[in-house]
Amino acid sequence: MNKRVAAHFLLVSADRVVRLGGVGADADGRISEVFSLVDAQYEPANTTFVDGWIAPFLIDVAGLKSDGLPVALLLFARQNGVAITVGNAATLFNYTVQEDGSVSATSLLPYFV
Repeated sequence: MNKRVAAHFLLVSADRVVRLGGVGADADGRISEVFSLVDAQYEPANTTFVDGWIAPFLIDVAGLKSDGLPVALLLFARQNGVAITVGNAATLFNYTVQEDGSVSATSLLPYFV
């Protein structure tokens, strides 16, 4: 069964951020689709929505404030050439802003298992 997760922003690559974007993965953990909820005609089945950003890498968020998150994610993606590619396995992380303005990062692996 294909499982999907979506967020306010999906960082596909340093050159592509999808607003209200999501990804689907097959049973083997390979990315099967990248989509936008804005373009969806209907709500995609088996989709979990998480707050914040989804990115295909983990960065150190210690001391990072909410206003610096987009820049930090895009800069890391650009410097390291990291991207979400259909057909490839990806380790995805969710970046969220806490009430105090700090940023946390968690693995999205549990959503796909």
